[in-house]
Amino acid sequence: MAFRPLAGLLLLSALALAGCSSSKHDDPEVKIHNNAFDPATITVKAGEHIHFVNHDGVAHTATSNTGAFNTGNIAGGATGEANFPTAGTFPYHCAIHSSMKGTVVVT
Repeated sequence: MAFRPLAGLLLLSALALAGCSSSKHDDPEVKIHNNAFDPATITVKAGEHIHFVNHDGVAHTATSNTGAFNTGNIAGGATGEANFPTAGTFPYHCAIHSSMKGTVVVT
């Protein structure tokens, strides 16, 4: 009988955690590794977020060439995010490593 309250508490905890799942896992992702953006060109829908995941051991940025977005410094092992509310083509670069370039196409 003592297990019923505990079982109920565990069930409620599991349901609460399931409700906390984020759509971030469904958002598009650009991996940063070997001082490059992968993919170099990504196409997303207007209103989507892109997660920039840094797999390198040094900081990087994803900085729009036109000022449309800027993740700021993304430390090694960390993630940065940018939102794309309108359609267009957005070239970007790493402000720390100028040879790193990419493009976001928003439909």
